[in-house]
Amino acid sequence: GVKDMMADGTQGWICPPGDPKRLAQAIDAAFRMEEQAEVMGKNAGIHAAVTHDPQVNLQTLMNIYREVAGL
Repeated sequence: GVKDMMADGTQGWICPPGDPKRLAQAIDAAFRMEEQAEVMGKNAGIHAAVTHDPQVNLQTLMNIYREVAGL
């Protein structure tokens, strides 16, 4: 899930599903700590650019297919 895709507190805030109070706290924190939220947004963008690179993902997938196919 999301915990595998981002680091809580450095790339954003992860809120448990079905916890509107925690979600409201995170939204409030984003408005109160604008500089920290901006840094986290930049960190998340950098992380996403690396982990969601189409060429890297294609190569990883092709390696899996080759391994499964015994090539």
